[in-house]
Amino acid sequence: MTLPRKSSLRAFHSFRFLSLRRSRRPRGFTLVELLVVIAIIGVLVGLLLPAVQQARESARRMQCTSKLKQWALAIHNYENSQGTYPLGTVRLGAVKRQTFVPSLWAELDQVALFEGYNFNRSFYQGENTTSVRTQLNIYFCPSDKQGYWRGDANLRSRGSYVVNFGNGTYHQTESDFSGAPFGPNKVVRPSDIQDGLSKTMFISEILQPSDDSDFDFRGDFLNDDEAGAQFMTRFTPNSGVDSTRCTDHPDDPAPCVAAGGRHLVARSRHAGGVNAAFGDGTVRFMSDSIALPVWQALGSSQGGETDR
Repeated sequence: MTLPRKSSLRAFHSFRFLSLRRSRRPRGFTLVELLVVIAIIGVLVGLLLPAVQQARESARRMQCTSKLKQWALAIHNYENSQGTYPLGTVRLGAVKRQTFVPSLWAELDQVALFEGYNFNRSFYQGENTTSVRTQLNIYFCPSDKQGYWRGDANLRSRGSYVVNFGNGTYHQTESDFSGAPFGPNKVVRPSDIQDGLSKTMFISEILQPSDDSDFDFRGDFLNDDEAGAQFMTRFTPNSGVDSTRCTDHPDDPAPCVAAGGRHLVARSRHAGGVNAAFGDGTVRFMSDSIALPVWQALGSSQGGETDR
């Protein structure tokens, strides 16, 4: 038998090696395949993005709940040391115009602000302007923007958390706030909360206006004027019927209805409701669909109603 020549074998192996190299060379994507991959990625992003956003909002709502608990604890500690709850707002003529916020600074670990504030003067006078201009993280719900008042020379900070002025309106006389845990110049003790601390809302959320430079009072919670530091339970949460000075207020975040009395409902950017802290320190998520009589019962401190 005749054996193949070495040169023939070398040629054969070289041809086979080149053939294998060509066959193993990676093939690129065609345009159609690339478009299919992009489409699949787009579908996956579309499916995952809402879940990611929902998870982020859930985390923000938990942070908001934690902040409300701190406010509720501050109110409780204030009562332990003073024997009364802080006044909702204070107005003694042109002097001593204040809200509940400065009274709670020390309980919120803001001793420097508290000690630098002169409670014998109004929030916009003298040394007090330094304290009211200071923005604190605990002022703001993470789901809402961190607003800052630029409508006047005082540049006071806004906030997301306001106290419960009951079922009425801001322009009620002082005696008409008897059913609310807070009011203007109103002294309240635990014994005055006849409906029970666990069934009386103390503090909830308010949305700040969309434009920092407008004269919307919402969230202007260092100012005792009009309705900056309170919410009312006259209507259910996020119900879209705020009534303040409509000519000065934008439609966002809620319509403004031209009616007398001045009232502000609890509002938030959480889907479906608002957080609210009760007199016993618990925080609950209150649904937008809550029945109005139940909501108003929770807003009253002496009504004898039941929330169940």
